Amino acid sequence: MLDLRKFINLDGDSEVLLWAWLLAALYPKGPYPILILCGEQGSAKSTVVRVIRSLIDPNACPLRAWAREERDLMIAATNGWMLCFDNISSLSGWLSDALCRISTGGGFSTRQLHSDDDEKLFDVQRPICLNGIEEFATRGDLLDRALVLELPSIPKRKRKTEGPFWEEFEQVRPRILGALLTVLSDALRNLPKVNLVSLPRMADFTRLATAAESAFGWRQGEFLRVYEAHADDANNTALESTPIGLPLMNFMKKKVTWTGTVTDLLKQLLQYEGHRNYFPKGWPDTGQKISNVIRRIEPHLRRAGLTLEFKRNRGVRKITLWYEEPEASLVSTVSTPADDAADGMDTKIRATNERKRLERMWKEADKWAK
Repeated sequence: MLDLRKFINLDGDSEVLLWAWLLAALYPKGPYPILILCGEQGSAKSTVVRVIRSLIDPNACPLRAWAREERDLMIAATNGWMLCFDNISSLSGWLSDALCRISTGGGFSTRQLHSDDDEKLFDVQRPICLNGIEEFATRGDLLDRALVLELPSIPKRKRKTEGPFWEEFEQVRPRILGALLTVLSDALRNLPKVNLVSLPRMADFTRLATAAESAFGWRQGEFLRVYEAHADDANNTALESTPIGLPLMNFMKKKVTWTGTVTDLLKQLLQYEGHRNYFPKGWPDTGQKISNVIRRIEPHLRRAGLTLEFKRNRGVRKITLWYEEPEASLVSTVSTPADDAADGMDTKIRATNERKRLERMWKEADKWAK
């Protein structure tokens, strides 16, 4: 794996996530996280994607432009193992949804060409790699499935010409692939021993990467630490990309709880932000629209500590919001024949979490009693 470092413009935690993604892309079953590479011009985004694809799924045309419709996207996924798209500037809603379906597995049906009633079915699950300058992934459901890595700029003194670069890479490519397969072999042997106290999104990917920690030379729990930090960043991005995400969080910071209709909430947010007589650009302007936006970002609000509940009372639908302590970080264990305490550790952690939850409940009860 050390050989690969010379051909990718990543380091630190981003490197950990890339190794894990490469391992998952070699695994015959998904779901697969979507790899997104961002960076300024000249940060070698396209080169990194070419390197990755040449390892996992060599192709005469490694990078492609966007498909015009979902049918074209499904055909490309059917005819190759990886989907790699270059120089993305934005993602439409239908395309973001289609990528999510391909990443975690999903079907698509269309009319068979040159027929009136025959149906063509596509059912695929594939690794996906995208790159672009801007932060084009903003929808929460896509970010939940994605690994977004930022490539730093390359100083002029470290740049290489295409010829020597690819000639050197081709010499070590078999060794890199062999090292990845060796790591995958070790991960498959350790996979039945992996215990996650709680399961995150993309749980299968997380278990596989955790099983490979010793083979990669990482400390136990290293991948979960990196993955949790990345998930926090993605959660912030999802909230920031929605006009009402951060205003809603700020509005609730000094409140214990708030209950009212979604229309009342919209008015309160407008007043809080100083918009008394107009709707800012992009804001939902009806109760139904703000309800739809809140439901879409509800998992991200909950991860940030803001919990909400919709209830109907006497024919009136109301929403209640309150802050809770965010869920504790994930903990992983990899059991070995010499370590029979893994099951006991799970029980101890659950007991500790339950004790903390009860303590929070008592503190809240005391506060209301006063």
